[in-house]
Amino acid sequence: SKEFQTFSNKILEISHPANFEAEFPAPKGEITFSMELKGYRADCTIRIDAFPAKGLTAEKVFEQNSKFYKKTAQGQTTIDGAKALYLDYVPTKGIESRVYFLVKNNTVYRVIANYYQPLKKDFAPVFQKTVASLKVH
Repeated sequence: SKEFQTFSNKILEISHPANFEAEFPAPKGEITFSMELKGYRADCTIRIDAFPAKGLTAEKVFEQNSKFYKKTAQGQTTIDGAKALYLDYVPTKGIESRVYFLVKNNTVYRVIANYYQPLKKDFAPVFQKTVASLKVH
């Protein structure tokens, strides 16, 4: 959808395509909050997890977590005024993903955007706009 709506709670605020639904999977391990935005395709999602940073910087969190992804590219951006590091990877054939790591208020926010590769031109710009709208509380 070209129209966006805003989701907000005590953890975060994010604008997302109006035809995407928010789901809240049960947090596992050290994760304190999980949210997944899903549309009509199960392989095109945005997931946000929050967990304690334990005093670590975004760079250190990125370094510790990078080994869990088969990186094809990496970069840096700003989300909610804070540095966010990201890497691109291919979790399975036909799917591309980008994972962002942001540390704010001693909390790590991991944002994973997945999309079906043949629809990248449709999904990637919208997902980047969604991630850029993220505000953490």
